[in-house]
Amino acid sequence: MDFPELPLLMHWLYDSLHLLERFFIVVVAALIAVRFERLRQAGHNSELKWRHQFLAVIIFAILAIIGTHNGIIYEVRGGWRSINLSTGWPTKLEEKQAIIGLRDTITLISGLIGGPFVGLGTGLLAGADRWYLGGLASFPSFIATTVLGLLTGGVRYFKPNWLKSVKIVFWVALAGTVLHRVILLFLIRPFDDAVSLTTGVLAPVAIANTAGCSFLIFWVIKQLDRDRLEKEASLQRMQAEIRAFQAQTEPHFLKGTIASIKGMIRENPENASDLLAELSDFFADILAFSGKETITLEDELEQLERFITFKNLEFNGLLQYNLNITDELLCYQVAPISLLTLVENAINHGLFGRPPPYILSVSVKADGEYLVQQVTNNGHTINPDMLPKLGKQPVASKNRGGGVGLYQMMQSLQLVFGESVELNFQSDMDNGTVAILRHPKRVNPVE
Repeated sequence: MDFPELPLLMHWLYDSLHLLERFFIVVVAALIAVRFERLRQAGHNSELKWRHQFLAVIIFAILAIIGTHNGIIYEVRGGWRSINLSTGWPTKLEEKQAIIGLRDTITLISGLIGGPFVGLGTGLLAGADRWYLGGLASFPSFIATTVLGLLTGGVRYFKPNWLKSVKIVFWVALAGTVLHRVILLFLIRPFDDAVSLTTGVLAPVAIANTAGCSFLIFWVIKQLDRDRLEKEASLQRMQAEIRAFQAQTEPHFLKGTIASIKGMIRENPENASDLLAELSDFFADILAFSGKETITLEDELEQLERFITFKNLEFNGLLQYNLNITDELLCYQVAPISLLTLVENAINHGLFGRPPPYILSVSVKADGEYLVQQVTNNGHTINPDMLPKLGKQPVASKNRGGGVGLYQMMQSLQLVFGESVELNFQSDMDNGTVAILRHPKRVNPVE
């Protein structure tokens, strides 16, 4: 069809409608962006790991190449334009032929979602394919497509908050479209063909780019809002479960301590009085930390010291307690009563009911991105069949408790620190029992 037969506005409308028919490419890109978790996290201003960036480049480049080959073929000669709406995918263009499609739209989207590397990689691969296709504007299109990917990747890197506004993304896409056309005007010769191609496709391409980018970002924003609501609901569940754990743990301590005091009042009233004072200080701290999901390791160790003090009264001062920790770790966050729960478990299930000496060792160290807490006692060993179950399911116990404390603790820790939390036990006659708790290091508290 020869374009001089119709006014320019009609040309633009005609081409825009045909481009919108090919809009399914943008829909596929949007689905990938919101369903691929790593790309969706990029919308939260999270940085993609290198392997995920490479994967994103491959996905977006394939979509951009499809957007090229599924486009509309233009033929430009001496200022005249005609189009070929054949359904076949071109493998080579003639010297005076150009093609417009959704390559730029996908390239713009790749940079906005993935950042500079993803935008540049997509632009290079999609641009190289366009260069290989040949025809008019092959090399200029390669340059322009690469620049667009790098441009929007720069926007993602330097102005990530812009992605939260569909309006701003609209203007970024429009600016990218104009920049592409300017590059073509400078590089295509003869200049008449450059002007003819640019004026003929400017509006349709601008509509496709702005509509495609705005549509995708709108969809991503909706998904991020849904993620935020789910996260808030998860946080509320986490807080409820942690408070339930604390509510069950505190009476457990209280019940055991009162029982000890009752047994000591007649035989050793002085020690019973000391135990009451320690109990008061201990529960004052418990109350101060109630409602918090994490506290500093330093605060946890202060509680642990008091707990050991009144437990040692039950052992008539025979409990040997060793602590190995460096000061630089004291600022890291732990869950309230977590280390204390391991110590209580070691005392109740390891040391009670056996003859002295009673040796208890507590160490905390950093292991890469993890904080490792270790509690060792020289008491009773644990049945090997029981070791893999501890902390992973409620376990029946005949000695001081129902065997659910470790399980409740792990449920709370995983809500706070994630699924990478680990609790392992080692137990043998020579070395006693060792409990090893690992969770990610965290400096900032979770309120």
